[in-house]
Amino acid sequence: MSRHAPRNLALKLERIRREAEQHPDRLDLALSGLELSVVPCWALERDLIELDLSRNHLVEVPEELALLERLATLDLRHNRLTAVPPAVRALGRLEELWLDGNRIEAVPDWLGELPALGYVQLRGNPIPATERARIEARLPGLRLGW
Repeated sequence: MSRHAPRNLALKLERIRREAEQHPDRLDLALSGLELSVVPCWALERDLIELDLSRNHLVEVPEELALLERLATLDLRHNRLTAVPPAVRALGRLEELWLDGNRIEAVPDWLGELPALGYVQLRGNPIPATERARIEARLPGLRLGW
């Protein structure tokens, strides 16, 4: 990474933040591929339906994610997550959860309690075959992508 990378990242984030402020009616936010290790707080202060945090360096997602009551699609692909973020449990309108390419080894049963959730993509995680079988048996109503 060049010595200018942090400055360039800060400039990109500031541009995205300003654009989001100029279009408060937008219901989606893409912060993909920015090498983020934390989610900017301003990203969770919007009334979003779609949030793309894919291709970053996230090891966790803040609890404030739970405030996005209308969120229908959450893309956390290709990060460094070792577990499904607990804040996801509060997302009652979530329909799609993209978790491929992380470091997740187990999936919580509470995913089956999310009323709108229909699809969870888990490809590329080190989930053992025994855990996959358990998940499929415990969450029969969910379409799971392996």
